[in-house]
Amino acid sequence: MSRKIIVLFLVSLMIFIGLDILASAQVNGWLDGDSSSEDIIRQKGLPRIGEGDVTVDFMTVWASGTSAEMEEKWLTEEVIKDYPFIGNEIERLGTNPLKEAATIRVIAGIPPTIAHISGGYAIDEFIRQGVLQDVTKYWDYYNLESVVNATLASAYKFNGKYYGFPLSDAIQALLFWDKNVFAAAGVPEPPYDTWDDFFEAAEIWKKAKPGIPFYAYSLNPGWYGFERALVQAATMYGKDFIFRIYNGNATLQDFTNFLNFNKKLISVSNNDFASLEGTQGIHEIVLRGDAALCYSGSWGLAAFKKAGILEGENLGYSLLPGVKMHFTTIAGYIVFAKSGKEAAGEAIAVHSMLKDTQMALNISKDNIPARSDIVMDPADGWSDLVLFVYNQLEDTQIIPRANTGLPSKILSDMAPIFSSAMTGTISIIEVAQELKSIQDYNQENYQFIRWGE
Repeated sequence: MSRKIIVLFLVSLMIFIGLDILASAQVNGWLDGDSSSEDIIRQKGLPRIGEGDVTVDFMTVWASGTSAEMEEKWLTEEVIKDYPFIGNEIERLGTNPLKEAATIRVIAGIPPTIAHISGGYAIDEFIRQGVLQDVTKYWDYYNLESVVNATLASAYKFNGKYYGFPLSDAIQALLFWDKNVFAAAGVPEPPYDTWDDFFEAAEIWKKAKPGIPFYAYSLNPGWYGFERALVQAATMYGKDFIFRIYNGNATLQDFTNFLNFNKKLISVSNNDFASLEGTQGIHEIVLRGDAALCYSGSWGLAAFKKAGILEGENLGYSLLPGVKMHFTTIAGYIVFAKSGKEAAGEAIAVHSMLKDTQMALNISKDNIPARSDIVMDPADGWSDLVLFVYNQLEDTQIIPRANTGLPSKILSDMAPIFSSAMTGTISIIEVAQELKSIQDYNQENYQFIRWGE
């Protein structure tokens, strides 16, 4: 897959839809429109939803922050330019609360219209229940399989049909640090080619700054600690390792290696794991000088910018040591069936792939753009971080993080066991055996996606 489509959605959607395509759409019917929507169809290729005002129920995992603000602006200012008759009621939730709330509504017979949520195993239960709209016709019409990365596509494909659209792609495996701190301590800065180089630097740091951890990351009982641990281990043991875990084929040795490696990381890391919620806390530890560097996704850039630690000056960042991998959060839109507003939901989902929306949402999180025809130029607001990661991961396979890559039940069962092993005295081999038992006992839960195949 070429560099231009490593992290992308569309190419042809950005250009005006030609008359030949328009004619084909009119034959197919679903993209046809009356005079009020004719310009939209010709210029943007958006589907027509018919006459009459409609208010959609919009659920989103973006509960707060810049991305949530940009999403709301898109819904309330951009979508209505093209669909002035669509209103929306926005409900902001996290991933698990969204799934719970949507499930309750489905059971009650009042499903939401549309939801913004991770793909893959984050939506597998909805697929099993048959409560999502099949949107394969849009994938076929826009020829998305030819331009969307296979991993991104597979996160929304079940039994040969598509049930959503990928939207944004946030890089996960990054280190951040204050360059001045490393210079004062005389410690070699990242990037570290290998984890051995990382641990050698940690030893130098320990002598220069006794009592101050070298590395900060979260290991509290939530799934985010577990998925970060998997990412770190994967850069040590390779992509086949992480796919064996995601596909339910991991060996006892895989789990033993995973635990031993993360146990070693703890020896040079922060000890206050329990108080760190998700990604909150790790940046502040580095900013206070209580650790040398932290592990974060691309959104970590905002915390350092806010504190005045700037790119090109005193802010350093790099990929994790070892094997270069593009770990990602695969977020996008799914449309619920039987809401009575399916057409409006589909229209919004397709609209999310328009260039101006992609630019706004991705710039807000400093993510690699979801579409291949967006030119990344720092003068237009793209950070040097995005350009750096894009170049580093030019030919690297996209790998989903655990909340997308693992079935929900497996994730919820394994995460607390892992955390207890890292912060307690349980033997590694005992925990490895327990993790493998969970995997082997729940083989039927791996049935929907075969990652890396």
